[in-house]
This record gives sequence, C-alpha cells and structure tokens, in this order.
Amino acid sequence: LNTDADTESVSKSGDTMTGNLSLGDNVKAQFGASNDLALWHDGANSRILDAGTGFLAIGTNGTEIRLTGQSFDEFMAKFEQDGPVTLYHNHSPKIATTSSGISVTGDITLGDTNPTITFNDSSVTNLSHTILSASDNLRITSDANSVDSGSRVEIFDGSTEVARFSSGAVLVSGSVTADVSTKTPFISLGSTTN
Repeated sequence: LNTDADTESVSKSGDTMTGNLSLGDNVKAQFGASNDLALWHDGANSRILDAGTGFLAIGTNGTEIRLTGQSFDEFMAKFEQDGPVTLYHNHSPKIATTSSGISVTGDITLGDTNPTITFNDSSVTNLSHTILSASDNLRITSDANSVDSGSRVEIFDGSTEVARFSSGAVLVSGSVTADVSTKTPFISLGSTTN
C-alpha cells in the first residue's frame, strides 16, 4: 500500500494546479455533459465553440469587457457596464452607443446599390426628423465621383416630389423652376417675418 501523496496527478473530484496546463493543437478543453462548450487551437486559429442549445453569455463584475490586441493596450472594442459600447479602428474610436442613440467619429460610407437611410418613428406625437449641422455649412452632394452628368438631389414627401436640385436649375413643388445656370448655384434661405 502506497501512502505517499500523489503530486503528479489531478484529482477528478477537484484539485489545484501550480503550473500551466498545455494542450496541443486541435486538443480541446471541453465543458458540459455533452461537451457543449469547447476551446481549442487548430494550429492557425484559436476557437471557442458553444454547441449547446442555449446562449453563450459573457459577464463581468468589473467595469467593462475589452477586446484588445495581444499587448492588451490597443482596443478593438470596449463594452462598458451601464455605459457605451465603443468600436475602434486602429485603436481610434469610431462608433459608440449613447443614452440617446449612437455617436460616429469620421465619415459614414453606404453601399453602392441604392443605399437608403430610413427614419422610423412609432410615435404619433413626434413626427419630425431633423438633420443638424454643428458647423457653418451643411452640404449635400450628388454624384461626387462624376459618374452621371444628369444626376440630381431630390426631396420627396411620401411618393410626391416636392423639390429637385440639378445642375443649373431648382424645381420646387413640381411647378416652379428657378434657373440658376448663370449664377452661383447656391440658395440662401433667410428668416421671414409676418
């Protein structure tokens, strides 16, 4: 009968390790009665697989969850508890959620196949949508890449065109045309008084 303490094995009922546990490529650390969760390295990529029927939850009792580079000091994404979710490009924040929506730093580029921005409002008491410029000018440009010489900017109320801005002319309410071909094609709308 060997009564010496076993210092080379790990007990199935629970144990404490003082060194690293090294698993080779494609050797999985599996969890759950049906191996529902697995972590492994396939030789090129590291993988986490939730093969169960429920969801994969990542929780923290700290202030935030971070996705970073290998040095842990360059952010890719940051999820702050009771705060914003921030997405980064090359460690520079670009999109962040706020208490009222999102904040974008930089340009927004939409797809090239009839891209659409839709303002949805389920409220019957607030039917206004506003585009604000915090600087001096708000510029709307059509055909910035000079693809279509006949391009124009159109404004619709539902399916009815209420204004059209094209090179040399402005069409308002489908009936009034202002010829600006011989003048600087800018329209200044000043304040009005009764």
